Amino acid sequence: MKLAAILNSGSGTLKTLEPSELLEAIDTQFTQAGYSVTGFATSGEYFQERLDEAVNSDADIVLVGGGDGSISAAAARCSEKGKTLAVLPAGTMNLFARGLRIPLDLDEAIQALAGGRLIPCDMATANGRPFIHQFSVGMHPQLVEERNQYNFDSRLAKIFASFRAFTSQVANPPTVRTIIKTASGERDELLSNLSVSNNPYGDGHLPYFDNPCTGKLGVYTAGVLDVASYLSLATDLAAGSWRSNSDIQEEIAVKVELEFPEAEESGVALIDGELLDLESHVTIEAHPGALTVLAPQETADICDDVSLLAS
Repeated sequence: MKLAAILNSGSGTLKTLEPSELLEAIDTQFTQAGYSVTGFATSGEYFQERLDEAVNSDADIVLVGGGDGSISAAAARCSEKGKTLAVLPAGTMNLFARGLRIPLDLDEAIQALAGGRLIPCDMATANGRPFIHQFSVGMHPQLVEERNQYNFDSRLAKIFASFRAFTSQVANPPTVRTIIKTASGERDELLSNLSVSNNPYGDGHLPYFDNPCTGKLGVYTAGVLDVASYLSLATDLAAGSWRSNSDIQEEIAVKVELEFPEAEESGVALIDGELLDLESHVTIEAHPGALTVLAPQETADICDDVSLLAS
């Protein structure tokens, strides 16, 4: 099989590494596994162009090293063109890679992927736009919007900018009026945060899925928060104990209709780390098996178990 590797040198981890050494490691491991490999590093401004070249080439697998935003863009293009995506976790949070159980150490990740298997992975869409992690409104996107006002050129600086934005927001948590429609009914609520995830979140860690092939969405809401409840929720999210937080409500769905009557005042939404203007009506749908990914054997075993249960 042919593999094209693209490293986004503007991603958090890659800013402090030598891309040529990483490309050499990719070539060595995948060549030993029987692949034909081409690879290059590119700056953030040319990433999309290089990604299109790789997706339109004769490569069977496109390996992308970058953060969740880069990986999300690659997933959309690979799904559209019927290519397999391999994820090298080189960003700040790497939530999609965590869900696929790809090691966060890059050398270990390369080794795990070279010995991995192709599996079907779910995607979701928000008004037709594909995403792999989540769509969110409220505290998370507004925190990212404020964080982006600060300068950061490293992973550590980005974390510090996020902390500054958090301390600014905590005294005045946002509220967004939201009408949520699912198969179970309709509700009109004031929320401090709403997240709709591609596959439900797992337990005991940051909010990301444990299973990439459930065919479902997770709908997570937090009502109007005061300072104390905001701090409690933030602490529980960081500690992975968020599911026990009384302010979080969870629902599983395959399609969610969202209306934001005050969208212009509410400002922004966040899709896989990218800020967008909030639309007044958003339809989110699950798309089971829409993306093929190269995953470690452990993840492939989970999807095999799901297939057996469904048959």
